[in-house]
Amino acid sequence: MSIMRNMADLLECSTADDATTVKGLKGKDRELDAGDLGLRSVDRYGDSPVISAIINEFKAMKEELRHTQQWSREEFQRDKEQGTKARAEMDEMRQRHRDEVERLKDSIQLMEKEREKRKVMDEETRMPALEMLELRRRISSLESRSRLDGFTSDVQGSIPRLPQ
Repeated sequence: MSIMRNMADLLECSTADDATTVKGLKGKDRELDAGDLGLRSVDRYGDSPVISAIINEFKAMKEELRHTQQWSREEFQRDKEQGTKARAEMDEMRQRHRDEVERLKDSIQLMEKEREKRKVMDEETRMPALEMLELRRRISSLESRSRLDGFTSDVQGSIPRLPQ
């Protein structure tokens, strides 16, 4: 803003002889003297220091703009490269996460299969045990009957029979 005001002041001074009144930014009038700016009254079409000053100011602004644009491009390129790196890292992390999830799923499935196998084996082991228990009970029952039959036959043999 100050550059534009200074340029406007310079233009006003170049058209005036020695002093001129210029409106400021806040609407106040101020008086400028060409001597205050280090300028003398010059012909508009001649080689004047005012025009040189304006041209130099434009060159400086252009150079500053060029530097700013270069800095912006470089900054944009750095940000783009960082974004690309970050995206690659995120993709890598996602892939590792997917792989880990797959491994965990496989582990869970394997554990479930092993549990089912153990359950089937336990049932098979339990079934013969139940069958063995049932067989032992039958054997005991049959032995007790045979003992009773033997006992009754012994008892019957020792008891004299009555003639009929």
